[in-house]
Amino acid sequence: RDGRRTESPNAGRPMAAMAGLLGLRLEKAGHYALGDALREPVAHDITRAWRIVCWSAYLWVGLTAALLAAAANAHG
Repeated sequence: RDGRRTESPNAGRPMAAMAGLLGLRLEKAGHYALGDALREPVAHDITRAWRIVCWSAYLWVGLTAALLAAAANAHG
């Protein structure tokens, strides 16, 4: 919903997704606001955001490895 609110075509979507996952409003005053202000942000949200990023990366690596293994088995 908010992914196109930033000037950058690449930054808005991941920032809006993280705002939604954390239940926060991420804002650059005078430029954009992403997400809903369901609660006030706290320091622990930084840890939560890093966990989401890390788990996403692990899932992509695992999926890529599985697809490459499947492709290698299909051809040989």
